[in-house]
Order: sequence, then structure tokens, then C-alpha cells
Amino acid sequence: DINAEYMGELYNVSLQVGFKSAHDSFTIAAGIDDAVKGTPMRPETKIPMGSVTKAYTSAAVMKFAEQGKLDVDAPAHRYVDPVLTRANGSTMLSLWKNETVNTITVRQLLHMTSGLQDYNTLQNVLLQFDAAHGETPLDYLWLVDKDFLCTPGTCGAYSSIGFVLLGFVLTNVTGADTWVDMDQKAFMTDAQREAWNSTLFTHHGTCLDYPGISHQWTSAVYTTGDDNVNTDPMAHFWDLGSHSCQNGWTMGNIAASAGDVAGFFWDLFKGGVVNESTLTEMKAFQPLTTGWSVGLQYGLGLIDYFGPPSLNDDVHFMGHMGEDYASGVLAGYNPM
Repeated sequence: DINAEYMGELYNVSLQVGFKSAHDSFTIAAGIDDAVKGTPMRPETKIPMGSVTKAYTSAAVMKFAEQGKLDVDAPAHRYVDPVLTRANGSTMLSLWKNETVNTITVRQLLHMTSGLQDYNTLQNVLLQFDAAHGETPLDYLWLVDKDFLCTPGTCGAYSSIGFVLLGFVLTNVTGADTWVDMDQKAFMTDAQREAWNSTLFTHHGTCLDYPGISHQWTSAVYTTGDDNVNTDPMAHFWDLGSHSCQNGWTMGNIAASAGDVAGFFWDLFKGGVVNESTLTEMKAFQPLTTGWSVGLQYGLGLIDYFGPPSLNDDVHFMGHMGEDYASGVLAGYNPM
């Protein structure tokens, strides 16, 4: 706790650290949650963790595959199209207007080998900042560049859009009517739901509409009236909690405590979520070959991470990184 408080003060950040092993578990927190009221960050505070969501989405898909509810080597449109058609009359083919899209399998979406483009960051920012509009997963599918980066299965390219499509796969196999109705905790046992009670997946509304989510303070430079750029990082400082909290749905909408996430990854790698054979499939790491982070070892919704180099690669985890616009996390299981 003393080290956490020191780091929080040194870098002017709020933080949580979660740990889980066979013999112990803990969560520590330091820093300020609400900079206006001065309330502290707490161990149970739910922090938006962005792409950490992908590990949960992948675990859900693979769990339902174990149960025979879907085939990960089947074309994804088989599961996605009925949900899209109910939503707005579209299909993957009508959106992409290229027959290639109907050859993409569920496994390729999980493995980042679909050849799909990633979302446009600027468009995503505008969607999130327009809370009145209320971004939906359909917006991401509509706006994404539809040109393929490669023939599906022939390259590794990070695409969060693939995980939006996996959300529609899960909507279908869980029997939900719409994307909003899909329970992203459907793969969890009752005991896991109870244990991970500081985990939620957001939909419509702002982050501050959800009890217990941390404030996210960010800063930016801006131009003053005389066209001089003000580079003081504190010049424009605001709480992102008033913006949309949906964050791309099944690609990035988790808000959880560090302790809950540590518990999830412990269970995942110790047989408490999927069986050993399924976990082996999820750990089929291959390097990304184009686009963002070439060389990153990616499995089925999991990253195999060593580093940073300053630590001589002594840090190793299998899990997922994640970011929101004012938070970031490294989460996973250390196999050493």
C-alpha cells in the first residue's frame, strides 16, 4: 500500500493492483478517484479497461463452443446475420459488399486473422463524446473501412471490429433478442458472478450513469484566442465520465476492479472457465504481421507478452492489455 501511494503521488495518477494465486489474493488502491470531491480510489472501484474485454469475449465464445452451441470454424455470418437482420435489415455481406466477408470464420475473428480493418480512432472518439447520440455496435460496423487487409487467414492484423462481430455471434447463441439484451457474463458460473461482483459491462449512457465506475480525468492542449498553442498539460482538464461508456461493446466495454480481473485470469488459466483442450487452442499464439503492433503474439483473444525490455523480459504474462481514453491496464496470468 505504501508503494502504491508513493507511485500515485509521484506520477499524479490513481491506480489499482490486483493479485490472485493458489494461496493468496488481494487488491490495493491508491490515488484520487474524483479530483473535484477528493474521494479516493478504492479496491472495489470499477475501472474502464478497454480491450481487456476481448479476453472475456473470447472465453465466452470458446465456452459456448465447448457446449456445442457454436462451431468456431464455421463462417461467422451464420451467427451474425440473423441478429443484424433483426436490428436493421442488414447482413455482413450487405455491409461489406464483398463475398470474401462470408468466408471469415469465428476462429479467424478471435485470432485477428480475418483481414478486417480496425475502427477509425477519430470516428470512435466522436462517437464516444456524443453521449446524446448513444453509440451502438452497429455504428462501428457501418463506419469501418471495408477494404480487406488480406485474404482471411493469410495475415495477422489487430481488428477490434472482429470482436464487435463476435458480440453478435454471442447474441445469437445466447438467445438474446438484441445486442443490448446479451448477457456478457452468460459464460460465468453463479459462484464467479458472485465473486466478481465489481465487474460490469456497459451499454448505453455515460460512465457516471453506472454506480461505482471510476472518474477518468484527462488533459489536452488547445489553442488560445490569439492562435497560440497552450501546451500546459493542465490547461484543459476534464472528466470523461460524462461521455459515452459503451466503448465498442464486446471489444472494449468492461469496467472492473483489478482484483476481479486477476480472479478471472486465474480461473481461466487454471481450468475454471474452459477446459484444458480449449485453453490450448486459445494459447495458439502467432505474431501480428501487419498494421498495429507487428510481431505481437496473439492467440484467441489472448496476448503472450514479455517485457518491457528495461526489465530484461522478466515480466511474462498471458492475458490482454487494455486502454480507455484516460486509463490503461496490463492484465493476465504469469506462468512462471
